[in-house]
Amino acid sequence: MKKTQIILTALLLSNIMIGQGSGNINYGNNSLTSNQYNTQTNRNSSVIGSISDRLVTVTAKGLTNVKADSYVAIFSLVQNGNTADEVNKIMESRIKKAIDNIKAKTTVKTFVDMVSFVPKYTVISEKKRFSKTTYNEVPAGFELKKNIHIEFYNQSTLNDIVSVFAAEEIYNLIRVDCFSSKMEAVKKELMIKAKQILDSKFKNYESLLNKDFDTLRKTFSDGYNVLLPIENYRSFQAYNNSSINRKAIRIKSAQKKNSQYYQPALDKQFDFVKNPVVLEPVIQVVYEIKMLVYIKETKPNPTKVRNYYMGPDGNIKNFPIQ
Repeated sequence: MKKTQIILTALLLSNIMIGQGSGNINYGNNSLTSNQYNTQTNRNSSVIGSISDRLVTVTAKGLTNVKADSYVAIFSLVQNGNTADEVNKIMESRIKKAIDNIKAKTTVKTFVDMVSFVPKYTVISEKKRFSKTTYNEVPAGFELKKNIHIEFYNQSTLNDIVSVFAAEEIYNLIRVDCFSSKMEAVKKELMIKAKQILDSKFKNYESLLNKDFDTLRKTFSDGYNVLLPIENYRSFQAYNNSSINRKAIRIKSAQKKNSQYYQPALDKQFDFVKNPVVLEPVIQVVYEIKMLVYIKETKPNPTKVRNYYMGPDGNIKNFPIQ
């Protein structure tokens, strides 16, 4: 009896621990089912090897999580003014002050991108005694838009950049891109490892089928897929509605906030994974190689060749070939 109680207690504790590690993504009306979760998070599911009486498919698929060593953040800013000279001067002052302040704190590279510089118009009414009111467009100043591209080398630097730019009323962070200088070496390493696994699977299939694949016709295909952090962010809403009967009364629903989280490709769909622990958003490089071994060739159906000729009477006739 005591053993049974211990086992039940252990099972209950394990369930509680799993529940505590779930998070709000599985909470309330917005929780994802297991199938929906797998569909969203495993867009690069591995192709399982298969065997038929004519064809053997052998695959190997690997993933590497690569920490970025440089980043580029893009901020957008807009400036309005009465004259072109006024708009330019104010914009240049804001940009120069923001860039100088951030360069005084850390090492960055910057580039200012001109986006647009257009006149603005407003509408004024012109009333006449014996006609309808006419509305005329008149110049009302200028609008200048620019983007600031900033290259930095540590993720924590972005906090300093946001703080400095906010002082100059630059709030619109458009995107942050990640880069790695090791991509060529990473891809080569993935290819070598995948080839080793493919060779191992190849020999295993030979053993299972008791066949020598060396003399058989083979074809293969391979390719890389790079998943950037910006592509792996998901959004969800976590809330719990009140139990009141909503059909009986009118309820003005509160606006629900969207939450965002980083969801990398999970490592359970790969033959091997390099650097499997993901603490921060990373660049994920996927490599897959697929080989087809033709055990039994399909013979093409013979086609009958027919020849025709036009007779003296102008009719087309079949001319059989012996």
